[in-house]
Amino acid sequence: MDTSARARALYANPKTSRNLAALPYEELGRVDNGVWVLCPDQTVLALANFDTPVFLYFDRRSYDDAVADLSPPQVQEVIRRRRDRFSPDAKAYLMSWLFDLECVTLEAALQTRGPGTAQIEKPLALLQFMAGLQRYKTVPAKAMAVTILEGESLLLAAIRSALENPILDDTAEKSILAAHFNRRSVWAASLRQVVATLGLPEFADAMPFADPARGVFVHPADQKFEQDLSKTGEPAVRWREGLVYVQAQRRLGSLREQGFSVDVLYANAGDYYDSVESLTQPQLHRDFDLRLKRSAAGVRRDQLGHIDRLHLHQILMKLELRARADATQACASAGMDALLQEEVGALGTALARNRSFSQSQGLGQVEPRVLIGTAQDIVKADIALFGAIASRYWSSIAPNLTDIEKLNNEGRISRP
Repeated sequence: MDTSARARALYANPKTSRNLAALPYEELGRVDNGVWVLCPDQTVLALANFDTPVFLYFDRRSYDDAVADLSPPQVQEVIRRRRDRFSPDAKAYLMSWLFDLECVTLEAALQTRGPGTAQIEKPLALLQFMAGLQRYKTVPAKAMAVTILEGESLLLAAIRSALENPILDDTAEKSILAAHFNRRSVWAASLRQVVATLGLPEFADAMPFADPARGVFVHPADQKFEQDLSKTGEPAVRWREGLVYVQAQRRLGSLREQGFSVDVLYANAGDYYDSVESLTQPQLHRDFDLRLKRSAAGVRRDQLGHIDRLHLHQILMKLELRARADATQACASAGMDALLQEEVGALGTALARNRSFSQSQGLGQVEPRVLIGTAQDIVKADIALFGAIASRYWSSIAPNLTDIEKLNNEGRISRP
């Protein structure tokens, strides 16, 4: 992939449009006396000489996905919403964007290098930093360890749910997931030992309760059902003859026994909440429709991708805990280093089959040996672009981007 061909979607008001005139760009549409365009990084940097670029989407694929199958007036509604809600605080979404890109580097590195190598340690360190896990430095080690144990319990529950799902009928797929579940029980026992050593012996033999939450379409749902749901404060969207909202996994069987049809649209409840917050109603309804019509393979990808993301989060949290001076001995006594390396290998095995991270970035068909260079080039280009803009306009995140660039180039971050 030629990363120089990547484009950013920007909004230009009449003043910015004058500066845009002599630069390379592709006009996409006009709204409210302004224009939205796709342009290369050289144009974005040139516009930054005059004012903060108004980002709508960080790349073309995200824009194309956002406006697919919408009418021109509906696209204008999307642009207004992005301009008014996303653009003023685009920097707040940037770290998550870079995190998702670096996940692709990790996936490719695991396929071409294998766990326990320097090439794996670097993307893991970048992801650890991009995830903002430094915030746990102010949290007591035992409290952080309990948080990780809760995540471990949720991941075990998510894997169990997937194994019980009849759509997971591929023998190899099921075998990989079953092996993960069995080893995860061993890793959880090690983590319980850490928590007990840090001063909470009640977790030595017990896991915290966890139940996955899903974004579901429940139908038919009458006015009374909707009123009862509104009392819980749970955000729900009326669609067709039912409601789309978040429901705990353990409640789905009961709903079906009561005569409701229940379709899981979002394996990860967070994806549903993000959609409700960021999408227009036509976008939401289109998203619901596409998810409802997915093939069994599409549903599997969503569920397995959610598990892979939870798994990566657990690895990053354990790396952060292991590095703490007040948890080092407890982690060492529980054999955390060897188990972490094994866990990273298990993630690599899952990603070799699921391609969860590259699929989410539209790179799922790129061969891993090509993908690693492509992913690294994309991350470098994005860090360079956003770092240059942050140095002028986004002072709150400029130091973070400088640290990420240093870690990406030198493999280390210098901190006082």
